[in-house]
Amino acid sequence: MKRPLAAVCLAFILLTAVRVWLHPPAYASYGKASGGEVYLTGHVYAKEYKGSHGAPVLIIYVKPKELLFQKESIPFSDNFICILQDGSREPVIGSLVTVRGILEMYEPAANPGQFDERSYYAALGISARINRAETIAEDGGRKVLKEALWKCRVFLGKGLEKIFDGRDAALLKGMLLGDRNAMDAGTKKLYQKAGIMHIFAVSGLHITLLGMGLYRLLGKIHAPVVPSACLSGSIMVLYGMMIGFPVSSMRAIGMFLLWLTAKCIGRTYDAPTALSVCAAFLLAGHPRYLYHAGFLLSFSAVYGAAVLKPAIQPCRKLFPLSDSFFMAFAIAVFTLPVQLYFYYETPVYAMFFNLAVIPLAGIALVSGAAALVLSFLLPSAAALPAYLVHLVFSSYEAGGNFFGALPANLWTAGKPALWQMLGFYLLIGFILLGKKLRWRYKAGLLCGALLLFGIKDREGLCITFLDVGQGDCVCIELPDGGVWLYDGGSTSVSGVGTYRIEPFLKSKGITRLDAVFVSHADEDHMNGVEELLREGSTEIALLGLPCTEAQKDGFAGLLALARERQIPVLWLEAGMEWQSGEVSMGCLHPDRAFGWNDTNAASAVLSLSYGSFSMLLSGDVEGKGEEALLRQLQSEGIEKLSVLKVAHHGSRYATGEAFLEYTIPQFAIISAGQNNGYGHPHKELLARLAVCGADVMVTYETGAVIVRTDGERMRIKGFLGD
Repeated sequence: MKRPLAAVCLAFILLTAVRVWLHPPAYASYGKASGGEVYLTGHVYAKEYKGSHGAPVLIIYVKPKELLFQKESIPFSDNFICILQDGSREPVIGSLVTVRGILEMYEPAANPGQFDERSYYAALGISARINRAETIAEDGGRKVLKEALWKCRVFLGKGLEKIFDGRDAALLKGMLLGDRNAMDAGTKKLYQKAGIMHIFAVSGLHITLLGMGLYRLLGKIHAPVVPSACLSGSIMVLYGMMIGFPVSSMRAIGMFLLWLTAKCIGRTYDAPTALSVCAAFLLAGHPRYLYHAGFLLSFSAVYGAAVLKPAIQPCRKLFPLSDSFFMAFAIAVFTLPVQLYFYYETPVYAMFFNLAVIPLAGIALVSGAAALVLSFLLPSAAALPAYLVHLVFSSYEAGGNFFGALPANLWTAGKPALWQMLGFYLLIGFILLGKKLRWRYKAGLLCGALLLFGIKDREGLCITFLDVGQGDCVCIELPDGGVWLYDGGSTSVSGVGTYRIEPFLKSKGITRLDAVFVSHADEDHMNGVEELLREGSTEIALLGLPCTEAQKDGFAGLLALARERQIPVLWLEAGMEWQSGEVSMGCLHPDRAFGWNDTNAASAVLSLSYGSFSMLLSGDVEGKGEEALLRQLQSEGIEKLSVLKVAHHGSRYATGEAFLEYTIPQFAIISAGQNNGYGHPHKELLARLAVCGADVMVTYETGAVIVRTDGERMRIKGFLGD
């Protein structure tokens, strides 16, 4: 049996994955202490600066010994992040500290596609954070080596800031020191869309240049193998400790140490075996890494290079492409399911761009390190390597903009289902096992594997009421593949379009909205739509706005963005209808004669029907508007609703008794933010809904509410209940 150790490690990894899937680790819960002032005592095991280089915030990582809330000790699990206030004393790594601050839990994703803070930090062994923390006691103990390495990292970072301008310094700190906190959002987005963000992960490139470079240099001067291996291995371990040992560096340094061990004992080094050993070792100590995008991407990328590239390499005889291309192609293919699972899209041209990016990254690393050293020894000589670094980063920016402007640069396939991922790797497995397969069969299997991610579930109608905090957003996915959006805004969630609405759309593979309807000109219904228009990553074919004059002034910003994007605007009024297959939707309110100046009362109200299923989207309609709406419902014979989007987030003064007695909704969906200052949903409104027999779902309790129907049967569930 070839590679028995690799087989054993892979079996262990598989068993760990099955165990974690069947019995997911529980998340920490601190009950009433969450949001309250606590006292945390524990050992500092790491430090980090967050935020811009101009005004960074110091964060300490604490392994707890005691947690007090209201003078009572409460149970804890995992470690804590403490965000220190300005002026608070900086503790030494290894010291026992007591900090006082506000305990806050990391939030789970409340919508499909939303970044899951709780899962991300749990994978890193962090259970909660303490905001506005103040160090009130520090007693004994210190880890001299770790503290010295931390100071060295800060010192080197400041040295880079003195040599390079702000952008170049931030990028080089990411490449050399693993510190991406100073990178601005625009640069990160450019590198992500270009598919080259991986150059900031301290991994194989660093090991090749630094670790192996040192080992081979020692070999050139005829140093003995064992001392050379010990010295180069120790230096790389210290380097990993200095940058905080991110997952990619643990993988790369672990494989490097195994390579050195093979050299020392005279054995042949096998990359797949070393990779499997490192993965098994990390998962044995921390199974939650299976939820960590960095872990999965790092290992799948190297597995692709180690096992898939040799399997497709014979194709090179028929296609005059370089070895580097096959490497980039194998990595892109093998990491594709992980990339789509966490980020929902992949840059199509990244493999071509990386042919230039990776060699240039080596130049930037060496030149940056040289400039840093020369700045201390011979400052005047640091200009040349610093200029080379600038040229490399400028070429990255130019290349990123060029490839980003090409048609179909991003393939937004959406979040794949488990069966798609398993099917993909099964087909790849046939390629790996079928060594004697002809190239055309391998190409066919590859195409089949890729096409799996193009399969979409278009059965029936799917309606998602997103949890956007204190606001509204409803996405309607039609049976024929079209998509309508009703409202999109929030006053309690910052960047709701960027961090909730757009990720949701991407996770569904949605890049085009056939129509966006905005009920009225309040921020909590439209500021997310403005963000979508500014970003321009989602195509919007039509923008619908209520027709009354009272609304138009509030839409000035939205209208300007629509004109800039050349998006047609439709002024909604009662009587308008839209048809998509068997799904029909009509505007019930307002009509042009509606003279009430209150924007809530003049909300655009839409009615949707599909077979026996019916739904009403009511914006913030209330008062005179609700009275007019009820008359319109009666005149059109629309009653006994399947689903009612309750008006005005469950306000006391909306969705009155007469309205409910007529519509008798089966389900009432309320979109409101937790602990909002308006008291939504009001207890009187909830009482009215209880009297009419409606099942009530509130987004801050259930997360996004997802309704599926084939026109006859209906399924409804909350995202947090998954």
